[in-house]
Amino acid sequence: ITMSAVTSTANVTLTSSAGNILDDNNASAVGAGLLSLTANASGKGVGTGANGALDTDASSITANVGTGGVNIHDVGSVTVNTPTVASGGSVTVAADVALSTGGAITLTSGNINLSAKNGLNVNHNIETTSSGNITLNADSDEDIVGVYTQAGGGVYVMTNPGGDITIQTAAGYTLGTVDAGGVFTLLVTGDL
Repeated sequence: ITMSAVTSTANVTLTSSAGNILDDNNASAVGAGLLSLTANASGKGVGTGANGALDTDASSITANVGTGGVNIHDVGSVTVNTPTVASGGSVTVAADVALSTGGAITLTSGNINLSAKNGLNVNHNIETTSSGNITLNADSDEDIVGVYTQAGGGVYVMTNPGGDITIQTAAGYTLGTVDAGGVFTLLVTGDL
């Protein structure tokens, strides 16, 4: 499926039973309240084609994908719910405003990349259980506005041996439990 503009504030479900869900490479976005994406055939995923990330304008997103993984660019603020990703698939979500987790994000192997220009709220565990790196960027445009906030109550960010964790944020961040199997890097834009 190659997507162009969809304008809705209701729930929208897109399913490709044998292929990918792709972007059409124009400025239009798939708008929705809850956007549910399924492209779970072997090797398939969302936003995996030559046109890059699937452009969305959703309040929240959930995905069920194959090893092609998830690659999404949201033009507003978005909540990323727990995805189902085949082993080896990665999750990349970039938001033009803010991004929050609406559920745990756990991959067997593959990388997790979450970024936003104006803040990243980690409300649930983020983990790679076998291999893979985690990058969490709360200030992707480096304008010293986006702050990283990690909830308490046992919420953690973790990789297994060899997996690196990188967090980028403006000052005023809240860091919780971070357990990197490899290298942990904290990058702070602006003054500390």
